[in-house]
Amino acid sequence: MLRVSLKKDELVLGLLDYSVCDILQELVYEGRREPFANLKDLQNVIKDKWHDVDDQTVRKAILLWKRRLAAVAKFKAEWRTYSAHFLLTS
Repeated sequence: MLRVSLKKDELVLGLLDYSVCDILQELVYEGRREPFANLKDLQNVIKDKWHDVDDQTVRKAILLWKRRLAAVAKFKAEWRTYSAHFLLTS
């Protein structure tokens, strides 16, 4: 089993589960009434609020992500077996 040991600050946001992104979005827009003046302001707030996301939440998201990948891999393997059997018997 591959074990990855990353600190929360080393993660790439594109790999995060949507639940973590939702939590981050709530933190970023919490109590905000005005739109961000520009993209740089938004980026700065995201970076600041990222530190407020609980490490345990990120770890849970990673575990769910691994389970989803395993389920997809299993489905693809079963589909290939089914497809090969169908082609051979047709």
